[in-house]
Amino acid sequence: MSARHLTIHQPTHPRTDHASPAGGRGPGSLAAMLDVARRRGVSTRQLLARTGLAEGDLSDPGCVIPQHAEHHAIENLSVLCGDVAGLGLEVGARYRFTTLGPLGFAMVSGSTLADATRLVVDYGELFDPFVTLELHGDASRYGVTVRPRLVSPELVRFVTERAVAALLTTWRDIARRDLSPRGVSFAFARPAEDEPYSRLTGIQVGFATTHTHLSMDADDMALPLAHADEYALRVAQAQCLQLRDAVRDRASVAGRVKTLLRAHSEGVPEMGEVAAASCMSERTLRRHLQKEGTTFAALCDEIRRSTAEQLLSCSRMPIEHIAGRLGYAEPASFIHAFKRWKGRTPGAFRSALRSGATP
Repeated sequence: MSARHLTIHQPTHPRTDHASPAGGRGPGSLAAMLDVARRRGVSTRQLLARTGLAEGDLSDPGCVIPQHAEHHAIENLSVLCGDVAGLGLEVGARYRFTTLGPLGFAMVSGSTLADATRLVVDYGELFDPFVTLELHGDASRYGVTVRPRLVSPELVRFVTERAVAALLTTWRDIARRDLSPRGVSFAFARPAEDEPYSRLTGIQVGFATTHTHLSMDADDMALPLAHADEYALRVAQAQCLQLRDAVRDRASVAGRVKTLLRAHSEGVPEMGEVAAASCMSERTLRRHLQKEGTTFAALCDEIRRSTAEQLLSCSRMPIEHIAGRLGYAEPASFIHAFKRWKGRTPGAFRSALRSGATP
């Protein structure tokens, strides 16, 4: 097949293709910033300056916002609004579980708020690429420590404020009630105006502590969620995994190859087709992949395996149809490959999922 007939489509948003190695996430967080910017007299053009983004990108569900673009937007908002106490809180308070895309839908489908929060830690890049979260606590208290990362010093206050507010408002949205934290403290100095902090949290907030910390009643975090759904959780987690892998892969040649392989509608294309779609020769592609410690065949195997697991987990597609979708001429070849990957047949894997056992 010639390159012009290849059924692989390059990303439709070239402005977002130059993501840094740290990746990116969906447009929900930037949309929340845009809402605050407008309320404070900052135009869309001013907020998105230097990001390489246009307002229309934020309404595209397939758009991934590069980390460097979000960093520029935070800088723009902070500079144009001035040294406003609680600006990050104002943005984070606009979060809902839908703001977080697939991660939010996974959270609302979990059994408890504690389960939902573990998902936030597992897929931290999709919650906020500028902080890391650590969970701890005991039988009575559930604690989350927020640590800033990959952000310039002048933006530390903003990202920690935003993360705390986003956690609290998302918890309240999922639990469908006004949860009150047992304690909140920030690692930066007390600002001249601290009323926004007590207004959001409903309690007196501490400042100048060693770490930014949020603690909740353990009983609140263990209450069952109204929309818990195991199947919906698996589907949303599969989407989270795919998005997380995609944003991590954007900087590598192997990652771009996997993106092209995932986009192919049936089976996997030949190496020459992928090389042509990547604007390089087969030899050059092979050399780049070798430098990154992999091969085209290994990447094809990886995509087949992950696609097979997703289809077996989230669809009722017959085994023979999945085999054809992955490019196997005979179901027996697919079954043999799957046993090599997972140590069991596709049917046994699917049955284990349905019974709730570890697949």
